[in-house]
Amino acid sequence: MRRLPILTSKHTGAAFDRAYARLEVADHIGDLQSADGETVEGQLPAARALAQKYRQMYLRHLAIFRKLAHDVKAA
Repeated sequence: MRRLPILTSKHTGAAFDRAYARLEVADHIGDLQSADGETVEGQLPAARALAQKYRQMYLRHLAIFRKLAHDVKAA
């Protein structure tokens, strides 16, 4: 995660928790969009299958980070 060093240099404590939660929610939404795009537009069956497989993981992770964002009042 390339943005983590910037995050740690700008935030500490609860501010870090909120910034990290927002970053992870946005990142996993982007991952889902990429996976959905590959599933629909991908030319290689193996790549489409991999996108479908990882989409489920991204959904689980997104739910975890949305809960974290709620818990640390990052919204």
